[in-house]
Amino acid sequence: ARIVFKSRKNLHAALGNGAIRRKLIRFLRDQFRWGNSEEIEIYDDFVPYSFFFREIKDGKAGISGGLILHGQEDMEKAYYSMHT
Repeated sequence: ARIVFKSRKNLHAALGNGAIRRKLIRFLRDQFRWGNSEEIEIYDDFVPYSFFFREIKDGKAGISGGLILHGQEDMEKAYYSMHT
């Protein structure tokens, strides 16, 4: 599926931090291997460095949820997880 960022404030913040950038890129690469989806739309979440996502499948909204960066008190140990 093609990943499309519809909001970019949190994306710019995440990409500006090397440790978070690596975590986000790895997470997107590993978690969104949805072969029958057309697109994954990603929007800013209210949690810093985190996102809301919506799958587009057959032209309609599918699964949606959050990509949340947990453990932000220690960015080296912080990790992304998906919530649906």
